[in-house]
Amino acid sequence: MIHIAHISDIHFGLNFSAATWQAVVGCVVDFDPHIIVVSGDLVDDPSPEHLLTAKGALDTLLRRTQESSDKRWGDGRGRKAELVVVPGNHDVFESGIAMGMPRLNWFERIFSGGNTARAEQALQAKLRTAVLDFGPQPLGLPAGTRPQDAGWARRAWARTAALFGGRAIMPWDQADDFARLLPAAAPLPLVRVARSAPILLAMFDSNGSGGNLGVATGIVDNDVLLALPSKLQQAKENYVARVAIVHHHVLPIAFAPNGHKTTGEPMMVFRNAGALLRILANHQFDLILHGHWHKTQFARIDFGDDSSDGYPMAVVSAGSAAMATPDNTNHNSINLIRIAPTGQIEVKSVFYGAGQSPRPDGTAGADYRVYKEPLAAAKRRAHARARERHPIECEAREQSCEITENGDLWVTHRIKGLRVQGDIGRYDKRPLVMYLPTYGHFVQDTLTLAPETAKAGFEIVPASDYPRSARDDRQCDYYWLKFPGGGISKGDKPVPYEFSHGCANCMMMTQWEAVERLERGTRKPRPQGFDHEWVGVRVTFPARTLILKVRFPRSLGQVQPDVECRRPPRYPNYEIDQWGDAKLDDTTGAPPGLEIDSDTLHEEAHALSYDAPSQTWKLVIEHPLVGYQYSLRWQVPGEPENRTIAGNTREWHRTLLNLGDRIDAGNTTADDREAIRQFDLLVQTLETELKLGRVSRDEKWTIALMVHDAADLVLRPVLSRRSGPRREELPRSFSIPYGDGVSGAAFQQRRTIAWSHGGVISDPEGVAKSLITPVPYPPAEADDEAVHVLALPVYHTGTEDARRPPPWATIGVVTVDSSSYASSIKDMDDKQRLWLRTLAQAQTDKIIRAVRGERDETESSSPCGATDRPLS
Repeated sequence: MIHIAHISDIHFGLNFSAATWQAVVGCVVDFDPHIIVVSGDLVDDPSPEHLLTAKGALDTLLRRTQESSDKRWGDGRGRKAELVVVPGNHDVFESGIAMGMPRLNWFERIFSGGNTARAEQALQAKLRTAVLDFGPQPLGLPAGTRPQDAGWARRAWARTAALFGGRAIMPWDQADDFARLLPAAAPLPLVRVARSAPILLAMFDSNGSGGNLGVATGIVDNDVLLALPSKLQQAKENYVARVAIVHHHVLPIAFAPNGHKTTGEPMMVFRNAGALLRILANHQFDLILHGHWHKTQFARIDFGDDSSDGYPMAVVSAGSAAMATPDNTNHNSINLIRIAPTGQIEVKSVFYGAGQSPRPDGTAGADYRVYKEPLAAAKRRAHARARERHPIECEAREQSCEITENGDLWVTHRIKGLRVQGDIGRYDKRPLVMYLPTYGHFVQDTLTLAPETAKAGFEIVPASDYPRSARDDRQCDYYWLKFPGGGISKGDKPVPYEFSHGCANCMMMTQWEAVERLERGTRKPRPQGFDHEWVGVRVTFPARTLILKVRFPRSLGQVQPDVECRRPPRYPNYEIDQWGDAKLDDTTGAPPGLEIDSDTLHEEAHALSYDAPSQTWKLVIEHPLVGYQYSLRWQVPGEPENRTIAGNTREWHRTLLNLGDRIDAGNTTADDREAIRQFDLLVQTLETELKLGRVSRDEKWTIALMVHDAADLVLRPVLSRRSGPRREELPRSFSIPYGDGVSGAAFQQRRTIAWSHGGVISDPEGVAKSLITPVPYPPAEADDEAVHVLALPVYHTGTEDARRPPPWATIGVVTVDSSSYASSIKDMDDKQRLWLRTLAQAQTDKIIRAVRGERDETESSSPCGATDRPLS
């Protein structure tokens, strides 16, 4: 957040209040600004003594602000405030009146001429003061005397000395008088780049050359207006805001008290204000600061319509900072301005006077007026600046996400009206960066063009030649989207395109899963947001409209996502690559690498809506900020954990995994051998029920009890048998990631899954979107490839009959794989699959009891429920 303290019309002279000024200093120091702007009328009369004193007082304010900021932030990390001053009519004309008066150049000699140290030392010696500050001595009054307390004679003499002192060096002054030590006059710099914040400043002298009939009316020289574009061209960096500073009004004061009775308003708005406004709008200035009439006002003007070509500007005026006010508590005012990284402007006008001092930490009320411009205005300005920087833009960008019950994510990208509007030459291709998810995997075969896009001649090809940055350690796949006809150029008709892709098992679906992914079998602190999931889009080039959609599966039907807006740490300072995109290699592409923009988040939240017929959440952002990531984030659902059942289930995981370790080590006990016998009975039953090896003599099959290993978040084969005379087991080193393959999906979803080479056959509605495929068993051979898989999840006793048992009660999965296209797995109905799952559950219970030494002596040694009856 950039802080600007705006002070104006100090009017050091006989109506000046030193106590008020000291209160203003305290207010500004507490505000901790990056920039202190003084928009003219530092003094009542432009004598060198008064102006040099004003410079000393402002230097003191600057030093105190910097010291306070260093102390506040520590380690020299203070904001290094800067001082920016422009002249008012009182700083260059006697009594501020231009009519018939010559313009004096003391302001230029003191504030822009160069080093004034010798002159300041001489003035201090003359006044017998240690520092130059607003006080009675520079006014020709005795020390300790307030100007308003001096008699009429002293006041008359002080005023006469100020008037004559500005015209020439007094004849009775000595030759080494301080004024003779001032440097030669130099013009006010027109454009300045702030060092302390990403702000571009344009400073205008609106006082003219004098000798005209304008009284106090201002004018900006036409030569200055003509020079502005070339000066701005030299400052090519990207800025959060461009701020113009001038003394006279560019707009009338609309709500000044008794303004309808005032006849001097023509003197307030300078004569070519319209020309200046037009030029500032053309060059995309965000804020204009001025003073002059001692009235506070915030206005917003826009010379365009509500399109991408419009550019709204804020115009802010300040009242008098330190004129004495005996009876009006709102006579004086300053502005404390905050500019967000988005460019959104907030102005707090602080009113005070008549013994009431400004307090920057107060709340809005009688003594405060806070104006925060709409985010839409700031975004339109940011959009216009982005169009100025980027060579490409589009009318609309849409990203539609669909999440399946297995945690698969399908994403469709649509670009409408892509066109070249900058100097980039022939635009024949652009990169597509596919971020590889932390969990699950990107399914390359799903990366496809929409039929209309493919028909138009677009192509997607691997981008092995994509230039990766040395800092780019992201896990990504890169592709080129090639444009038809050799590409598009500036002036060509805008083009649309659409493509989609899928990532398997990449979304967390339950709170239990979030805990397991975090803890990996060992209890750990649970940071805020660990159980949140999200989808989002990063804006890399200007788009007038951004649309983000997400459709949830039935299990997430009660989820209500929140809008999240994140920006790069150095926003809006980013580089643009050769394809016109904002470079993103300083982040990982995931939210932890970005900063949350809370202000933007709150204002964009209203753009989220829910469409009940399509069961889709939709976020529509007008003029999205380039470089930002817009996301929909939600907490994954969960249910209260039964600690007894969850604890037993974790213990049984360890019990079964330890059994597998003992089998590998050849160190089995009698209880272990009984558990193995119970598993062999289950294998015989499944062989019989599924007719394994009977339908096809060449059929290869595998039956395995896969158990959850929390330490690695995988399923491991504890007990397994494969077809063939040796009935070999799967290696214990083999594992299936949680949610991956058919077994992992059945474990995650807590449901029986029957899969064939065409997809999931136990869920006809979801088959088109399913990315479930078997994980090949080692060693992988062509004739061993599974073409049918049946996965039967098993649970803690007492939960197996629930419609959907809780995840913390799931022990593992009994999996049957077949290489035969004629396998009876494909012909089973729900009733038959339920029967087999019941058998698997019962026999798994026996295996656990056996390995725990709880063998039931009455158990039969015959296969558990084995029959020769047909399945159909």
